[in-house]
Amino acid sequence: MLQTINEQRSVEPISMLDFYAIFYNKNAVSLQIIKHSGQAFYARFDKTDNSYEELKKLYSGLSVNNDFISGFMYKLHPLTTVLKEIALEQDEGKRNNRIDAFFENFFDEDIHKKQLNDEDSFLKKVRKLIQKIYTEQPLTNENADKQHKINLDKLYSGLRFYQFINAKDEK
Repeated sequence: MLQTINEQRSVEPISMLDFYAIFYNKNAVSLQIIKHSGQAFYARFDKTDNSYEELKKLYSGLSVNNDFISGFMYKLHPLTTVLKEIALEQDEGKRNNRIDAFFENFFDEDIHKKQLNDEDSFLKKVRKLIQKIYTEQPLTNENADKQHKINLDKLYSGLRFYQFINAKDEK
């Protein structure tokens, strides 16, 4: 009887990576990290997108304390509604200026100001990454909530992957 039930189930669960490979451009970098705690996150970046290039710049030669990245993500989380309203701006130049102002206003402590003034700093690179993500996948009034979540997931997954590969307790 048990074998008959298993034979009837012809639909197998599909992984997120398989889903992306089937339904999206295959010229992409996809990753799925499942930590020993069971926590998982996914990311997918098309190699042709400018956000992928910005992510590579973020990873190259960057040595940032994992606590700083965690603190940044923690501080960004309650501000996502503000970021969504900024991202609804359809003009790319105005949207990017507003993202610049967002970083200058909400990340205004001394440690942040040093980061924002240095061209190769973590915050400057993340700001550019956010600008590229929202340029490639802009928000409209019809898709704002769904697309904003997708864009944030892409950002957070990229940052969490950086944390994961540089974490001392994961090696």
